[in-house]
Amino acid sequence: MTSTLPLPTTATASTSAPAIDLIGEPFAVIESDPHVFTSLLHGLGVAGLELDEVYSIDADELDRLEPKALIFCYNDAELQEDPLDDDQQPDSQTVPHGFWFANQVVADACATIAVLNIVLNLPGDDPDVQLGDELRVFRDETRDFEPKMKGLAISNSTLLRETHNSLARPADRHAAFSSLVIRTMADAREAAKPKAKRRKTKTYTDSTTDIFHYIAYLPQRDGTVYELDGYSAAPVPVATFAPHMTWTDAVRPKLVEKMDRLGGIRTSMLALVRGKYETASDAMELLKRRKAALERRMGDDFMQKVDRIARATSGSAFSSPLRPSPLPAETFSKSFGAKAMGVQRQVLDMPENDLPRTWERCVDEAMEVKARMEELVERDKRAQADHLQRTHDYEPFIQAYIRTLAVEGLLDDIVANSHKGESTAATAKKGTTRGRGRGRGRGRGRGRGKK
Repeated sequence: MTSTLPLPTTATASTSAPAIDLIGEPFAVIESDPHVFTSLLHGLGVAGLELDEVYSIDADELDRLEPKALIFCYNDAELQEDPLDDDQQPDSQTVPHGFWFANQVVADACATIAVLNIVLNLPGDDPDVQLGDELRVFRDETRDFEPKMKGLAISNSTLLRETHNSLARPADRHAAFSSLVIRTMADAREAAKPKAKRRKTKTYTDSTTDIFHYIAYLPQRDGTVYELDGYSAAPVPVATFAPHMTWTDAVRPKLVEKMDRLGGIRTSMLALVRGKYETASDAMELLKRRKAALERRMGDDFMQKVDRIARATSGSAFSSPLRPSPLPAETFSKSFGAKAMGVQRQVLDMPENDLPRTWERCVDEAMEVKARMEELVERDKRAQADHLQRTHDYEPFIQAYIRTLAVEGLLDDIVANSHKGESTAATAKKGTTRGRGRGRGRGRGRGRGKK
């Protein structure tokens, strides 16, 4: 996914020379939405995973999701002080060996930092995780950096910055530039003051009404759950879990404690899970292979042994919106081969009398999986449409439209009618008493750099 706005460039010797980005565009605000975070993952080159919204931290909800990690989101602007004081933070030397952890050193990059602190520490043999080449190179080049240097490397990475900002609204990208200028001027004025008169203050990108910060929770194979906060000096071990329990059961008390500490501050949570479409697609491919194995066992006359209705629907049951052919196709999980071998062995060991009924159940399951895949394709289409509407820059069109109205002599009448309508509405409002209603909207996730 590429940016729709040009990056700031330096002057070039010739108009035909390629533009060179020497400074870099500041990170902009992106929304705390699972589809936005999933697009961020895919834009960074991470395949096979997505973010899903967590509506409850009850065991049933988390067990259903089977998350690989959690991202906790809270409204940072509503805090009077940082939730973790400086004297409570661990020393930078406590970063576990081989653990990739970055600090947040620039404003509004906390979403990307939370994602990187998770995906760059997932097990390399996880069959559901596939890192892109550029991200893998970035991880290897920065592996031995200190957390703050990793944070600087993130801010200097064109891939990370452009992918992050491609998900931001144009207005927020413009605001990021304005905020950078404001902060630079404020820091210059503060630096010019005598030391005795300087004071440490919180600085946000703009209005502090909706500034969200993200903290990740990631389990490790040694049974430790780490809290990954870009404001902390190092990963913080917050829970341990035994082999017979899930890591979410172990970290749940910590999540409840943090919510209690935050009080009435708005919070939300995202779960990193295996991609739903990839899961459904692999399930369909596994059913295709099971069907083929059953037909080989039953012989050429298998059609005479199965139910007539199942036989009639089998032709369309194994096709999907993106793969209309019922023939076996590409799979996603690296463990698919082992699962397919297990299915083949199961069919070979099956009693011959069970083969027709198993074939019919296979067709029924394929119909259910196909319906699920169709739902997911429609979901992704809606998410893509929302993304285009959110990131498209409407300002040039609006300016051109207003200029055209002015040239055609229509603008004055529209402005006059607008003022007339406002006066009529104000008059009507004086004679009407209305009750007030309260609405609840979705906030936009933001972050800030910690100085």
